[in-house]
Amino acid sequence: MTANALRDWCRFAGTGTAYIEPGSPWQNPFVESFGSRIRDELLTGELFESLLEAKVLVEDWRLDYNTNRPHSALGMRTPAHFAAESTLAEKDSLAATTPTIILTTHP
Repeated sequence: MTANALRDWCRFAGTGTAYIEPGSPWQNPFVESFGSRIRDELLTGELFESLLEAKVLVEDWRLDYNTNRPHSALGMRTPAHFAAESTLAEKDSLAATTPTIILTTHP
């Protein structure tokens, strides 16, 4: 009831909501894509016997996802490779804009 009233108020006030409505993957396709991948590749295929086992298996999956698997949104690079390239580009950009000061001594 409150959600409907808030939605109506936003519509009449010409504003929008700042949350993703349930069943609206078009509002945030990156999270939906990730959520479907972890669900399909890990969660539906495993029965965790303990919290420790779940943590270990999720961490293994996360490392594989970020270091071994290319992502189309990153130009078919892994997230780790993309992050390393971004860091190098930032360092190069900073080096190019930082003035060089040369100190010399005169006899």
